Amino acid sequence: MALSSSSKENISLKKLVGKSHTSNSLEAFNENKTTSLSLSTFSIFAETISAAPDSTDLYDTTDNIVEYVRLVATALPESLVNGKFHAFKLSLPADYVASSSNPKKDTLSFKDSEDLHSSIGKLQLVPPQFSDLYEAKVYYGGDETKSNGTRIPLLDDRSWYLDYFNGILFQEIPPGNANENPSHVEAYIYIGNMASTEIENGSVDLTTSSVGDLSDVSIAGIQDGQILKWDADAAGGAKFIPSSSFSADTSTLWAVDDNGNLFPHGIIDGTLDTGMFAIELSAGNMDFTSNNTTLDNIVTAIQNMNAYTLSGRAQGNISDTYWEFDENGNVMPKEAV
Repeated sequence: MALSSSSKENISLKKLVGKSHTSNSLEAFNENKTTSLSLSTFSIFAETISAAPDSTDLYDTTDNIVEYVRLVATALPESLVNGKFHAFKLSLPADYVASSSNPKKDTLSFKDSEDLHSSIGKLQLVPPQFSDLYEAKVYYGGDETKSNGTRIPLLDDRSWYLDYFNGILFQEIPPGNANENPSHVEAYIYIGNMASTEIENGSVDLTTSSVGDLSDVSIAGIQDGQILKWDADAAGGAKFIPSSSFSADTSTLWAVDDNGNLFPHGIIDGTLDTGMFAIELSAGNMDFTSNNTTLDNIVTAIQNMNAYTLSGRAQGNISDTYWEFDENGNVMPKEAV
């Protein structure tokens, strides 16, 4: 049993506005499940289409992206009802390769007599959503010459509709005279690259791009060893710059391993001055250069060291301490206040 007219209308409208159809009693805005059309990168325009094409002369191109052509309309047998045809397929003319100025002619789907619908989106008409200048012109009774024949206006009584994606022309009320059926359509075809070609050819060359090319990223004043962070973090979190040391007399580079652990990389020797006492880091038996060494490991190792000396800092600066990052991203013992 076929779908009812109501179901067909609801399915079509809801699909168009991005909603699934679950009930004929629900309007599109009442449906809570979203949907969309499935597209392939092989059929998505990758280049900017001009709102004002350069010419309407046959085979003239604009920016090697669109080309004006006169396509051939051929009646589809399956559309025959009561001896009259309702639908027609569009094809490139038989002499397209010899006449075209398209640099891609005779390749891909740009071949003589190529049907648009059989290309599955690789050969498309440019729809008027890009500009009214892309509105197709339908004719009957003409030959391959531009504007030859009688033009069928948009508001003709036959009520015709053109699918710009697959090149199928539909007329709801066929004319009484079969000779007045559509024979040609003049329109712009898309000859630029599809998204798949841009991706495969690497037209967007990320190897020559910089973080600074992003509209919301500034690289002014950056230094080696710094990392990218969100502005939102400035108010509530400390910066992390992996190039700091415990104190001026240590040689330490801080880094993050694959698991996100902070570890000191390259401690050779040095003194950790907490403000109350100083610890000779070389007195411990821990390998501070290991990527597996975490801050917790270091604190534990320090607690087990016996090479304590009194702090060299002024007495007035001695107080309890705790660990934190300073405003420059250095890992520091911080005085309690």
